[in-house]
Order: sequence, then C-alpha cells, then structure tokens
Amino acid sequence: MHYAISEDRGKTWGPVQSFGLKGHCPYFLRHSSGVILLAHRVPATSLHWSADDGKTWHGPVQIDTVGGAYPSMVELPDGLVYCVYYEEGKGSSIRGVQLGVDTKGVSVVGKKD
Repeated sequence: MHYAISEDRGKTWGPVQSFGLKGHCPYFLRHSSGVILLAHRVPATSLHWSADDGKTWHGPVQIDTVGGAYPSMVELPDGLVYCVYYEEGKGSSIRGVQLGVDTKGVSVVGKKD
C-alpha cells in the first residue's frame, strides 16, 4: 500500500511513499484515543494500527479468516469500533466485528455474520 501527503489541504501532493504493508481496499479511521486504524483485505481481513500518527504501524491484527472486501469502520458511543465488510465469493455474506481499541493495541471482542 502507498500514500502521499499534502501540506496545503490537497492542492499539491508530495512524493508517493510506501507503508511497507501488504494489502488492498484500505479504510482508515482515527479513534477518539488518537489511534489510527487501517483495515484492509489481504491477508484475509486484517488491520494495522498506529498510535503515533502513522510514523510506525503494528499488526496485522486478523479480523476474520475470510477475504473480506471493502471494509468500513465506525466508532461506537462506548469506544468500541464496528468494522463491516463483505465476504468474497459465491454465497458471500455481510460480516462484521467489534474491536476494542486503545494505545496499547487492538483486539476483536465480538463477531457478527
């Protein structure tokens, strides 16, 4: 996965850089704790997290064993994060997990198929 940084609200962009992470279909969420979550597919359905504004990344944390496509996340009022995605392939379904998040890490606390 790759990224670029803009210092002028998107008018111009710096050089493309690599996260050094494998994956695609990324989705970012900044948690109220300040942790940045990066959910993606490959390997399986996973996420990486950063507690220092993206300078360093931890993970991957496996969310599910299926190849989930196009994850999306929202922080719930209790601070948990709900991540929803669809399972690829014939007979695919919508799946979701609840994640516990703090500056020490991320954990799966519940699954919904």
